[in-house]
Amino acid sequence: MNKKKVEQKNRVINGLKHGYWEDYWHNGQLLCKGHYHNDKRHGLWEYYHSNGQLRFKCHYRNGKEHGCGEHCYYSGQLMCKGHFLNRKRHGLWEYYHDNGQLASKGHYYYKQKQGLWKYYNEYGELKLQEFYCEATHE
Repeated sequence: MNKKKVEQKNRVINGLKHGYWEDYWHNGQLLCKGHYHNDKRHGLWEYYHSNGQLRFKCHYRNGKEHGCGEHCYYSGQLMCKGHFLNRKRHGLWEYYHDNGQLASKGHYYYKQKQGLWKYYNEYGELKLQEFYCEATHE
């Protein structure tokens, strides 16, 4: 890995991270990439497992997860996806078994489960439904 090349991408202005940024695992694989604005993550950020597979990607606003997000297993298979609102899970989220089958699906209201949630076994068959109510905003 060419350390000089990495240092040229990562900029610090007046002690604050700014612009396009990359960090690497000790084995040389990309750890993360994205943009900083005044030392806060902004826009799309991607994080990787040490094997190079995508681990997490999310949009940021003012340093907080805000917008679409996805988590992946070490294999790169999708683990879950949904939306963030100021760092809290909010709206529809879907979770997957490591074989790619849907594991559960439902809505969050400021990180609390809300309404009907459905849970599936590893073959995609519905095994449980639960209803969550009275979620409060913190």
